[in-house]
Amino acid sequence: TKELSLAGLTCPVPFNVAALDGPCDRVVVCEGAVDTLSAEELGHRAVGAPGVTGFRDDWYDRFRHVGHVVVAFDNDAAGVTRAVELRAGFRRR
Repeated sequence: TKELSLAGLTCPVPFNVAALDGPCDRVVVCEGAVDTLSAEELGHRAVGAPGVTGFRDDWYDRFRHVGHVVVAFDNDAAGVTRAVELRAGFRRR
């Protein structure tokens, strides 16, 4: 992910944003491009944020046609903390 995120720039859309085109039952939000590609390879519809702090608030609206969002960030302190925050953000919307 760090290779795809240049210092001082923000990612304008989630990785694999096309997965959010049209209605769908479930989307997995991953931490990074590699995890997003891995989830897709396993048969999941997936998008990714460039790191735990890369998910932007203006992206929530892109999920308006998604029935269920699964946040699958890394199982480290930063990933777990941010996943809890994102789940709460999705619930509020």
